[in-house]
Amino acid sequence: MIDEDRKLSVERVARNEALLNRALELMTQDKLLTPRFCELQKCLKELREYYTGSDWKHDFALDEQGLLPRDLRRGVLSEDGIDLALESGNEWTSEMIEALMSQTYWIVDILPKQVPPARGGRYFAAEDYFLRPPRIGVIRQNQAELLMKLGCYFNLTVGRTEGNEWLDDPDPDELIKLVCETDKAAGLRVAFPGEGALFTLDGGDTYMTVYAPTPEMLELIQTIAPTQGLFVWQPEQEF
Repeated sequence: MIDEDRKLSVERVARNEALLNRALELMTQDKLLTPRFCELQKCLKELREYYTGSDWKHDFALDEQGLLPRDLRRGVLSEDGIDLALESGNEWTSEMIEALMSQTYWIVDILPKQVPPARGGRYFAAEDYFLRPPRIGVIRQNQAELLMKLGCYFNLTVGRTEGNEWLDDPDPDELIKLVCETDKAAGLRVAFPGEGALFTLDGGDTYMTVYAPTPEMLELIQTIAPTQGLFVWQPEQEF
């Protein structure tokens, strides 16, 4: 039993050591929203689950007792090492998101164009109206279905603004649930790594913002949006 236990521990350490090294390697590359974004998030998710679960504590205890092979690479058992990697991964992701949000963007809205400043008071009153149930539920459903339709063409990954975990290619029901559960206390980010594009949805807004879509993707968004009662436009002034 002890030998089998040690064998499983060695396998876990080796697997997570490989994940740690791969995550560190990915973070040396440019902070661009590419398919490797998904790979990095998967590595970080598995490392986080390992580190915060009982397996890491068990493997660490065996190592402290000298029961793991001397030639086993075990950087993942260093608290400082894995803490730093997870923190660096979160920073890398945040910096990438910030860089992307400085790119050209479009608004996906329930209104066909930007409201002039002189009508701002009326706009906020209307926004308050549409943010109340059941109207906001209809809007969120339409937003979710637009994203779901785009997901038929492009890989997407979804993350909450207040968390560090991303869900790669959620099934349609799960995606609908994530978007429809977005409320004033929460926000959502939907990344399309292969296209280098990002949607953001603030729980207190009736619109979504899409940053840096490719021409092909933008054309699809503009085609799909009207079928969901939505419009796509670029602000004439800072939004």
